[in-house]
Amino acid sequence: MKFFLKLISVILVIIFIAWGIPMIKCEYLTAQHGHEFDLAAIPEENTMLSEPDWFRILSYNDEYAEIYYISESFRLGSILGFKKVQGEWKCDSWDTRWTALGGNADENVWPYFWHYDKYR
Repeated sequence: MKFFLKLISVILVIIFIAWGIPMIKCEYLTAQHGHEFDLAAIPEENTMLSEPDWFRILSYNDEYAEIYYISESFRLGSILGFKKVQGEWKCDSWDTRWTALGGNADENVWPYFWHYDKYR
């Protein structure tokens, strides 16, 4: 019985580490660099997106960043790609991952697990 409890504990710790590290990384990147992005200006550039309700930075370097963008009262989730052009971040791509508005976008991003290995 003790072996079974230890095995369950080890499995839970592995799951926590596998999901916790990417979430901590995204929270850190958002806290450090979130102020650099003017997400309110995106609807002017792209009529598919509305004013942001919430966002997290998935990856960041000096030239490119990806942001998980939630809008429309948490009914639309997109990954936005930003490129630095003449010292300013410009949105150059977007990929709607899920929506409650209809359509076929139903991919999952939370809890950022799938994106973590891509940007290490």
